[in-house]
Parts: sequence; C-alpha cells; structure tokens
Amino acid sequence: MIASQTARLIDLVSRLRYGEEDPARGARLAQLDRLATRMRRTNESLLVIADSASGWERRDPATLPEIVQSATAQIENDSRVGYDDLDPDMVIDPKAVTDLVHLLAELLDNAVTFSPPHTRVAVRAHRTRDAVVIRIEDRGLGISPTVRDELNRRLAHPSPQDLANSRMIGITVVARLAARHRIGVQLVAAPDQGTVAELSLPLGIVTQPDRGPRAPDRPARLHQ
Repeated sequence: MIASQTARLIDLVSRLRYGEEDPARGARLAQLDRLATRMRRTNESLLVIADSASGWERRDPATLPEIVQSATAQIENDSRVGYDDLDPDMVIDPKAVTDLVHLLAELLDNAVTFSPPHTRVAVRAHRTRDAVVIRIEDRGLGISPTVRDELNRRLAHPSPQDLANSRMIGITVVARLAARHRIGVQLVAAPDQGTVAELSLPLGIVTQPDRGPRAPDRPARLHQ
C-alpha cells in the first residue's frame, strides 16, 4: 500500500516537474521529487533487510547509462555525479535492473555524502573477459586499510548483527542486493585520494543491446 502510494506521488510530481515552465517552481518540484524518491528507496531498503521482494518488476532490459541515471536521480546533490562516458551497449537483464538501480543509489549517496561538496563523483565502467566492472570513485579523505578491510568483510558476508548498528544498514542493503545477482562489491583506495566502490557484474546479467527506438522525453523511472 505504502509503496504504491509513493509511486503515484512520484509519478505525479515528476509529471508536474517536467511540465513546469517557471524555473523557481520547477526547482521546488525537483526537490520534492527527490524527497519522495528517497522515501521510496528507504521503503525498499526495509524490504531488502526483511528479505522480501520490492514488488517492482522490470520487463525490458536497460542500458547501463539509463540505470546510473535513474540511480543518480534518487540522491541529493545529483549534479555532482558524472557518468558521461558509459557505454550504451552495456545492457542489463531486466531481472537485475531494479536491484542494480537501488544498489548504485546507495553507493552513490555514500560517495557524495562523504566527499567534499566541491568535488565530483565519477562513475566509469569497462568490460573484462568475464564481467562488467563499474567503478564509483570519490575524492574524499579515504578510509584506513583496517576499516576498509572490515567493510569489505561485511559486504562479502553480511550479518544480522550489522542491523543493530545504524551506520551498517546501508552496507547490509548493498551486500544483500549484490548477493541476489552474484555481483561482487569491494572498496579500494583511489589512485590519488578518496575511495572507489568497485562492482563486478557477471556476464549472465548482461544482455545484447536493444537496437529498437529509444526516445524518452524525461529520465526513465526504471523500476516502475
């Protein structure tokens, strides 16, 4: 019930936002859109923690740029995220789209929150022989090797005890979403400064590109 109501609210606000000609009203509607979207992500995170399906089913594949765009739209300060060089031929199977959007939104939110406000968060991706690797790189102060090792352990082996620590809930959500699709997630030190969240997507969820017409007139809500 709550999920469907939130979805209707987001759809209404989005329609008003993209039909608004007044810049000031458009900016306020954009803030409301992001807030409602954040509320939905929080609801979906609770479902992930409860090991329940979100209820959102995607019937068509989506390109990686579309997925990152949708994930970015779910966070505040989305203008700080750059992903212009993503290959549109990287297409994700529909069964993984909703969870990958949510997973990326959690990691992007974390990267933006824990890096200086004047810096950008870069999203890059490349193919290897057996995976598509996505890298989310921030320019924060970084984390110590000890803390990074502990976070990587929790990402690989989430524990119910982590939910007792509010700071670990996001890590638990990411770990469980990744485990559903055998996506590897690890944190590594950035080459200069900051932290990189590195995802390895198995080729089993990467499909051939859809060459049909694609002409969306506004950012797609991939999980609707």
